[in-house]
Amino acid sequence: SFECEGRSLLKSFVASAVLREEPVHVFNFEISETEFSNGLDDGVRLRLHFHDGFSDPLNWDQTGTFNVDGFTAPELLRRIGAAQGATLQPCTVVLDSLSWILQRTR
Repeated sequence: SFECEGRSLLKSFVASAVLREEPVHVFNFEISETEFSNGLDDGVRLRLHFHDGFSDPLNWDQTGTFNVDGFTAPELLRRIGAAQGATLQPCTVVLDSLSWILQRTR
């Protein structure tokens, strides 16, 4: 299907970024970390920084570590900075999925 093909392409971009030794930050809302990681090499999977928006994306249960209300540029930068520490280097940011986020933002 079209969705699977798009996800395969996204995963190839993620793997390429890891091979370039860039930190990769995945903000996942549409599928779980486990589902996103399926099919990725162990070496790639271990280098991904997940920011969980999938567990409780609308913050109804207040159990997720990230939710759609926190989807702002300052919050994304804060989370990326906290994960990277003092290292200032290029990174890849993956939004899974941007369409899901845009449908639910005010």
